[in-house]
Amino acid sequence: MKMEVETEEMEIERAKRKRGRDPRGDADQRGLDMRQRVLVEKNA
Repeated sequence: MKMEVETEEMEIERAKRKRGRDPRGDADQRGLDMRQRVLVEKNA
């Protein structure tokens, strides 16, 4: 689980960096979706 969370954090950081090159913000939205999924898994 710990490794999975670290992977999610890396994905979020990657999305933040990509947002500067992607005016549509698709990467940032995907990062938010993944963060919400992690919260759901922790609360389950």
